[in-house]
Amino acid sequence: GTPRRVAAPGTPRRAPAPGTPRRVESLHVELGPQSLNESPPQGGCDSAFPSCAELKQLSEHELLHLLRGKSVRGLIAIIEEKDLDAPRSNQKKEIVVERVLQALRRRWAQEELPEELAEPAAVGERPSRGEQAGAPRQPKRRLRHRGESARSALGHEEKAKSKRERQKGQAAARARPAGRMRPRQSLKAKVPPTRGCMRLGSHDVQVVRICEPGENKLERHFLGRHFPGRTMTFEKVLSTTSKTMPAAIETTGDGNTWELVACKVASENVDGARCAKRTILRWTCLATAGPHVPLEAPSLLEELEKIADFASLTSARKAAVRLELMMSPQVSDQCRWELEAKDFEVLGSEPMSEVGDPQDPDPMGDGCGWIPEEVMLSLLKKKSKRGPLAIQVRVFAPLLGVFKGMLMVKRGITRIQLPLSMRKVKPSKTCDADWAMIIVNGVFPSTTNIEMTSLLEKRSSPSSRIKITWQNLPRPLHGMFELVFQHFVPPDVLTEYKEQKGGPEHANLVGLADPTGDLPAGHVFLTGLSSELVRQSLTDAAVTRSPCVKPNDLQRLPVVLDKPSSMCQEDWDSLCRLPCGGIVFSTMGPGPPLPKLCADGDLDGDLYFVCWARQVVAHIP
Repeated sequence: GTPRRVAAPGTPRRAPAPGTPRRVESLHVELGPQSLNESPPQGGCDSAFPSCAELKQLSEHELLHLLRGKSVRGLIAIIEEKDLDAPRSNQKKEIVVERVLQALRRRWAQEELPEELAEPAAVGERPSRGEQAGAPRQPKRRLRHRGESARSALGHEEKAKSKRERQKGQAAARARPAGRMRPRQSLKAKVPPTRGCMRLGSHDVQVVRICEPGENKLERHFLGRHFPGRTMTFEKVLSTTSKTMPAAIETTGDGNTWELVACKVASENVDGARCAKRTILRWTCLATAGPHVPLEAPSLLEELEKIADFASLTSARKAAVRLELMMSPQVSDQCRWELEAKDFEVLGSEPMSEVGDPQDPDPMGDGCGWIPEEVMLSLLKKKSKRGPLAIQVRVFAPLLGVFKGMLMVKRGITRIQLPLSMRKVKPSKTCDADWAMIIVNGVFPSTTNIEMTSLLEKRSSPSSRIKITWQNLPRPLHGMFELVFQHFVPPDVLTEYKEQKGGPEHANLVGLADPTGDLPAGHVFLTGLSSELVRQSLTDAAVTRSPCVKPNDLQRLPVVLDKPSSMCQEDWDSLCRLPCGGIVFSTMGPGPPLPKLCADGDLDGDLYFVCWARQVVAHIP
């Protein structure tokens, strides 16, 4: 309908650039006895159209102009993926003409077109003559313009399709009667499985670790020892997009049915990176049915009731934490773990705090027991150059229950002493077996504590040839420890202490309870550091633990350097022989417990930050 611009008479026409295709203004082509502009004959389409060879004389632009207006424009997006004006060989042109001819024949014969060639009517348009009255209307296909890639056009079509589905779902929700809730769709249906990947329930199996028998570090826990061959540990990297958690029951392809027992979240270093860490969800399952499980095997609940009285745990959160103790790994495969119930002694009473709730008093040595030195050496099956100090353990015994905490070396005893503050689950009510299992998941002194001992010996005798591995020493004052010290210590003093040479005067020490019961109330004893403190004439130390966020989380506590009057010489000598790596808290006095004053700590394996530098401790009240 737009009038054409006509040049003035006598104006020379501009010659087209070389290679520019000519525009076809009008075209009328006769193909055999009938023209394409006429309607097809009643006798069929085979006799109405000539063969493909008669269309070879048409140029490509003439052929496209012929298609225009014949309702087969969707064919262009399939057979013309690149430039329409690019030259083609005769063979490709034959293919193009053949497809065009087949499409025209289907269209004129009112046959059903293929999905990729069809052009459905848009929403709201009236159906054409060839459509049935009751046929559903289809949305109009979007045609890609010239120069647009086929992938981009396909993306537009997918967006339009998802929009139509969303609008359809909203309309169905509005039409739903009030009070009827929409059924929740399972996540398994939304997330299709990855092709060529093993499946575990709703998860894809990415890595399968294969190891020799006895070399699986993930099976060095109580469940792997107590149920050999029936446990399997799974791992999953947690991220912000993680939405699926392990199911209570999983079935694998080998016919085994696995039931979830316990799970825990751990942090580990990324492969090939020093500082990068990732969060791992690790869960352990027990095979309750399958080819390797006896037919008369009890259920998972019955198996747990034979270990301890887990039914007495009324809180779901506490039950999950107690079951997590079964996944604590053993430090080494060389450790002995089979014992008997007669090797343990449960202490009926222990020192309690007189401050706080009288109905539920706090134990002064919360979470710390004692072990004979001979039994500890037999458990570790190896001798340390510095001697043993303490071990962190998990104890499982049907006659005793489940225990968690520290065991410190103590002289004069023949059995392992477990206070009631270490018990986490009561004894079993359905099993009276006398077996006991101890899992050692921490040994002290640590490598850093041993290196600190070498540094102290080097300071006391500078001419000695002791080698020091400086990278194993404690880090300088940093992080939240530095922030809590800034409340009392001037910045210039802290800067001078951090830049001093000769090594740090602080360490991370594990908290322990007094095995003698004779340390004065409110005092501590630093194992392996007495000679250093005496040499510098120091009597106090600054103690805290992580996390420490308040100023009163940092405590200045007096250190015992001389034998108390109430302590025998043998007990004092045994304390002085202990290696560096522990801070022994007094259990005497009305309380509150000293570990609780230091950032609400306890003695079941917490590490305490201890600083004995004179210029720093002097500013702490």
